[in-house]
Amino acid sequence: LIHDLLNLLIFNLFLFCSILVHQLILYLFLILHFFFNGIYFLFLSYFSLWRSPLLCTMEAMVAPFRIPPHDEEAEKAVLGSLMLDPRAIEQVADMLNSEDFYKREHSLIYTAMMDLFAKNIPIDVVSTSTRLKEAGTLKDAGDRAYLADLTGMVATAAHIQHYADTIKKKRVLRELIHISQQLGEQSFQDNMDVEALLDDAEK
Repeated sequence: LIHDLLNLLIFNLFLFCSILVHQLILYLFLILHFFFNGIYFLFLSYFSLWRSPLLCTMEAMVAPFRIPPHDEEAEKAVLGSLMLDPRAIEQVADMLNSEDFYKREHSLIYTAMMDLFAKNIPIDVVSTSTRLKEAGTLKDAGDRAYLADLTGMVATAAHIQHYADTIKKKRVLRELIHISQQLGEQSFQDNMDVEALLDDAEK
């Protein structure tokens, strides 16, 4: 009988110890869980506070060195198409303007072509180079050799609207980047009118 009682006592003691250890492990796990969660949220809060003035300033400094969206090949294809087929200007004259071109030389060339179009002068390498020379921008536009190279960019002017649409979309992306940068800078101004800022964003 005594032996049985000892066995029962040992079993109950073992069971009690097992439950106690299990509870201690559970409590330890909960403590560690809340501890690491607390560190995590503190880290996020600190990072958010640090990021706002410093990292955004660094991003603003790096942004000017990024190459804005553009498609140089599409720009060349449009200009080459216009010199291949003088009638192609009618398809893009109302769609594109010189500011839509990213590269300055392409903008100068297109401006010269629009001048020719306004005077009903056929657009080709010779007439375009002559107009650029008259405007004093032939050298800045790449000289006559560059104009001749543009005509070799495409075999036909059939896809000029597609290229023009690409140029226009890239211009829109550049405008969006410019607007977002302006809004970001204005948002850091303490005296900025929020409603005025929202109105500018909607525009």
